[in-house]
Amino acid sequence: MQCGKPGDVHQRAQGNYRINQCRGQAKEGHECIKCGRIKRTRQHIPHAKRTPAAVDKRNKRERRRIGGVNHAFEILRQHTPTLSHLERASKISILRQAQAYIRELSNVLAGRNCCL
Repeated sequence: MQCGKPGDVHQRAQGNYRINQCRGQAKEGHECIKCGRIKRTRQHIPHAKRTPAAVDKRNKRERRRIGGVNHAFEILRQHTPTLSHLERASKISILRQAQAYIRELSNVLAGRNCCL
């Protein structure tokens, strides 16, 4: 089977995939024998044509991802002693305080405890 030009759409069990880069022969699974550089991307489906179930699934994944990021920031905040645990801190302030704390710890380990 001949691989198509970039932009050709191929059917697969998981959905429609567009080939971005390929100029050789294809085998099962659309792996290029000649160059081996196929990028498969899902074909864009406009928002108006998406099913409510697909939208709910995507939103649930995004909420879970954001929850994980927020949880990681909370753990970082708990391990940064310069932040008060009673006051609210922005993500950027948590990152900056963590950087300063790591810098102080590095100085202590290097024997330059002038900052403590």
